[in-house]
Amino acid sequence: MNPDVAVEIIDVNQWQRLRALFNFIDLQDRPWKVQGLGVWTDNYSAIAAYETLGFVTMGENKLSTRVLGKYFQRMIRSPKP
Repeated sequence: MNPDVAVEIIDVNQWQRLRALFNFIDLQDRPWKVQGLGVWTDNYSAIAAYETLGFVTMGENKLSTRVLGKYFQRMIRSPKP
């Protein structure tokens, strides 16, 4: 997981691709217990999109080690059975 990679949800096509990606991940036969990602704390549209996919915030905001003065929020979700 690279918390310094920001995902910006801009339009419906991107949202559909994101949903399709996680639907695909959920169909895989993998022993994953938790999936995680990092999102910039000011990227409200991405946070909202991830929440609709089942992600929840985890822990406190963290200071980026790659972008001076930026914070990211860790988010996790359990794969659908």
